[in-house]
Amino acid sequence: MQSKITERFWEDEDIAALQTDEKLAVVWLITNAGVNILGLTEVSPRKFSFDTGMPIETLWRATQALPRACVRDGHSVLLLNFIRHQIGEGESLVDNTNMFKSVRRAFQGLNRDNFRAALLAKYPQLSLPLPTPCKPSVALASPSSTPKPLQGLASPCKGKEKEKEKEEEKEKENLSSGKGSGEGFCPDPSEVFEYAASFAGEPASGTPGPIAPEFAKAWLARMEHRREFPPRWQRALVAEWRSGWQTFAVASSGVHPQKNGAKNPGPVSANVAAIQDGKRRTELERQLREAQSAFNAHDLSGDDEGAAPYAKTVRRLQRELAAFAPAVKEVA
Repeated sequence: MQSKITERFWEDEDIAALQTDEKLAVVWLITNAGVNILGLTEVSPRKFSFDTGMPIETLWRATQALPRACVRDGHSVLLLNFIRHQIGEGESLVDNTNMFKSVRRAFQGLNRDNFRAALLAKYPQLSLPLPTPCKPSVALASPSSTPKPLQGLASPCKGKEKEKEKEEEKEKENLSSGKGSGEGFCPDPSEVFEYAASFAGEPASGTPGPIAPEFAKAWLARMEHRREFPPRWQRALVAEWRSGWQTFAVASSGVHPQKNGAKNPGPVSANVAAIQDGKRRTELERQLREAQSAFNAHDLSGDDEGAAPYAKTVRRLQRELAAFAPAVKEVA
């Protein structure tokens, strides 16, 4: 789901009364990468300043000036009108079945009473039970039994009550955990760890298996803060492991992973690993300077679309640099 802003935003009296920098701060609340389907953002002052070039105090002034639209709790900000503008309200919200389910699950996983109360006052439909669709089907008689004359097909509704009960129980489990297995929802952590443990590796690309539990745990934590969980999360996990397992191994042990299960070689190879690390860090730092320079150029010219990919590149390079362990000292 991508946030949208229409012309009604600028026609709103409360928005019109804001200063220019405060309007930009509100736009950031609506469109930042961390906002979830409820309109809730866990604000990082550093990220806000990086994205907008403004101090965090600007954002706090904007939220204080919009008491009917914003609920703030520390560094967490909830936009009450987010659901209405992005999905709908009243019957239009409930009729949008898939999105309503997404909103309900996110609401069930919300553990802050002040935010829950504000959302229920604005959207009382959030207290309604989720609809459980019942698709009609025709069940054939058991092949092991000999059909009697005029017996024909079994009743279409036979066994549907038990099916419905199972679906309701599964729905309750999903609601209680705030998670699901469909597109855009986070799978159960045990599924992720089981898949990581069963991953056999990719000999063609030199990617080892299984995926380290710590890596899977960190990946899961990052994905849960996104507005939508990757629909093909297994592929997403493997892709990150494929590109990041070596960096993870260095950060975890301080020793370069060896190919083909070779043992730790000794002083000479340790020096080589240190030199390779130094070259890699130097290259990453060069790429980071270039990406930051390109981002600043686009940002100063007001080209937000052009600046966005460079901002992502900067964050990726910063993570890679942070993952490097201290250089291995030379051994005489």
